Amino acid sequence: MEASVGYQQRRTEDPPYRFRLLGRFDIEPSDTLPVGRKACALLAYVALAQKPVDRAAVAALLWSGRGEQQAHASLRQCLHELKAFTTSVPPLLRADRHRISLEKSSLLTDVEAIVMLSTIGDAAATAELIPDAGGVLLADLEGIDPAFDDWLAIERAHWHDLIERAAIECGERALAAGNCEAVRELAARLAAFDPVNEAAARLEMAAAAQCGDRDGVRRVWHRIESALASDLGVGPAAETSALFKQLIEAPVARPVAVVTAHDAPNRGAAITRNRKLRLLASGITLMSLALTAGLAFRPDASPAMKIGFEQILARESNAANSALASHMAADFQRLSPIISREFSIVDSLPEKPGPAYPELLVRTMVERGGGQSKAQVQLVSTRDNSVLWSGSFSDESDNMTNLGLRAAGGLSTILRCAFKSLPQTDPLRSKEGTRTAFSACAAMQGSAEDSYLLTQTAANQMVKKNPELAAGWTLLAMTETRDIYARGADMPRPERTRLLEKAKRHAIKALTLDPANGLNYIVLADSLDPYESPKTLPSRLKIIEAGLRADPENSDLLARYGVYLFVSGYTQEAVPPLERAVSLDPTSPCKSGALVRRLMSVGRVDEAFEVQQRSEQIMPEHPEVKRQRLRMMIEKGDPKEALALYERLARTTGYPPAAGPLALELLRWRADPSRLNLQEIERKAEAKIATEPDSAAYIAAVFVQLGKIESAFGFLRSTSFRYLQHSILFWPDATPIRRYPRFFQLMNRIGLVDLWIDRGKWPDFCAEPGLGYDCAKEAAKLGKRPRPN
Repeated sequence: MEASVGYQQRRTEDPPYRFRLLGRFDIEPSDTLPVGRKACALLAYVALAQKPVDRAAVAALLWSGRGEQQAHASLRQCLHELKAFTTSVPPLLRADRHRISLEKSSLLTDVEAIVMLSTIGDAAATAELIPDAGGVLLADLEGIDPAFDDWLAIERAHWHDLIERAAIECGERALAAGNCEAVRELAARLAAFDPVNEAAARLEMAAAAQCGDRDGVRRVWHRIESALASDLGVGPAAETSALFKQLIEAPVARPVAVVTAHDAPNRGAAITRNRKLRLLASGITLMSLALTAGLAFRPDASPAMKIGFEQILARESNAANSALASHMAADFQRLSPIISREFSIVDSLPEKPGPAYPELLVRTMVERGGGQSKAQVQLVSTRDNSVLWSGSFSDESDNMTNLGLRAAGGLSTILRCAFKSLPQTDPLRSKEGTRTAFSACAAMQGSAEDSYLLTQTAANQMVKKNPELAAGWTLLAMTETRDIYARGADMPRPERTRLLEKAKRHAIKALTLDPANGLNYIVLADSLDPYESPKTLPSRLKIIEAGLRADPENSDLLARYGVYLFVSGYTQEAVPPLERAVSLDPTSPCKSGALVRRLMSVGRVDEAFEVQQRSEQIMPEHPEVKRQRLRMMIEKGDPKEALALYERLARTTGYPPAAGPLALELLRWRADPSRLNLQEIERKAEAKIATEPDSAAYIAAVFVQLGKIESAFGFLRSTSFRYLQHSILFWPDATPIRRYPRFFQLMNRIGLVDLWIDRGKWPDFCAEPGLGYDCAKEAAKLGKRPRPN
């Protein structure tokens, strides 16, 4: 009610300025439209922000390729061009030393009007504001600056999704009031903008029926049926078909219930968004961050999927196979509630396929030898006998219980990930799409070697054969970024840049087709140069935050967000998303390990050991779980127990324990302080930095613990900042080094001070007791313009 009154008041008061943001940017009165495109972009940016914005942020957005001083000088010139708005009575635009804002009482934008009109149900007025097929947000302001294009991509997705939902809500209210003709016009405008918008089609059919036009209902049905078939090769969603049948069979001119996008967030809604975002994506630059419009995942949208377990006998492993299948089935049933879909276990497989036969079959094969066991696990679709995923698991103790648990955990994680990106009504509809989704998830979980589809050739063939399949583009981008990570910093920079640009294009394509899948945001973040980490960290954060708006319960996104926050200096803020990630996916050793590390980094050591213990209960024999226990013991456990654990793992496992020479020296020193040999430690530190430059921060942290602050700073200065893994310097053990202004200056050279200012929030260490400086004042000395926390 308040929004309705507010809109009516603003219409009555006739705000002196109106901004047209959909399509070409325009202003009423028309004679006030600035000549310069950047001046227009500045006004649009502040209008869409709907709050005061920081001058430094605007300068960085519109002049990202210039130095800070030059960018601020250009901003001053741009504000001078907008003098008419700053000197008007009352002034529309206000700019002081730190902030720029628009006077809300003097302005009404078309996007704001559409949202307001949805609360009133004024379908006729809303229809006038809905753009045609070319009406993307700020259509004429692309290419101003790469940073502005990044921002524009996200704003387009946000506002277009919001506008679509607001228009549908407006139509529902108008239809309830009996305004069927106005609703038909509104729905027709939505259909012109997006021909495969099933929500608009359902609204238009309902309005036609209310107006007594049964032929109109048929026309809308045939139009949406034809559009979906020609554009996407699919038929209307079940909700659309059911509504059509209901309206055709109902008596003429009787009001009917409208099925909206909110009632049916299913395949039709996904198609609607995919089509819309393909239209929007035509102008997005290669540096675009992502499209954030998303589709909520509904685990209860379809009945439980049946899964069966089948043994493949290998040599003389019959008993072992039987034991593995039994343990794996039991453990999977215990772990399955964490998957974002219901599954049911088929206890005994029927002899022939039929209604009781499972849709998915888990085939297991065990090979034994030398006191070890290795399990090969395949997930097969019984619809066409295609292998969706394959993985291998081993156990050094030849323990079928542990092996079955590990295999069940790996399977449940892959299933949870894959079914998030598949259609709910018929997730196994597309053979190629389903296999590609599983392959992408296998890569995301670090098991790329276990997926036979994970090759660049296969990914290329996939996108050529089915370019409308998002998972194929995801997989292609993933293979390209993994190639970069695998080859390391030795890859020539021009080659790395070229490959990253390809990965970025393919990640954006995947997002265009499927903006609700959080995996696509992770792939896009990975396409930013990993060897320019401090420089690209702000963009990575923004991409992951955009992903969380689209897919807020994606455990991979949450885990990545927590890690990014931590390396940005927000150590306390990093813990909750990681806790949520582990609660959603407790079978992932990587996620639980990341949470353990961050809990320890903020001094919550007891809680870290509790998380580790839970992880060991779920997957006791997983190598990463064992390595994490060793790391914890080396850093915070009893040193003698840690040394014993290290020796036991070195003797009994087939993988190297997670401890380097320096870690062992520190551990032995903790166990016996009299054994400290500083010269030997320095020699090993110098040798390690010479071969592994990224270890400088870890080595510095070691010397901080030894009380050698100057040596610590020396090691930090001795390496390139592009290699510096700085986040360990945020740990409690490194507190002494943070008390020096030189540390803040180091963070500035890395690029983190700019990130803190951009986010308007200082890192946690700025509030630590005993700090020998004020972060805001240090930033001012460096010529920065900090915003208040």
